[in-house]
Amino acid sequence: MFWLEPLVEVETAVGRVAYGPASAADVAGLFKAGFLAGKPHSLGLGKTDELPYLKNQERLTFARVGLTESLFAR
Repeated sequence: MFWLEPLVEVETAVGRVAYGPASAADVAGLFKAGFLAGKPHSLGLGKTDELPYLKNQERLTFARVGLTESLFAR
């Protein structure tokens, strides 16, 4: 998926939403469009787990990368 990098993923109320390929010049526009809430942008790709390239893949080694809380509750 090198053609889509860097891919920006954001956790929203509707799930993980993907934007890409993004560059440093795109950052201000992503914030202005409200990408943290999953709002539309020209780089918007939809829900990450529904992207055709990723939809049928089974993640083994990195199945939980970015999806778990890395800090222990005290």
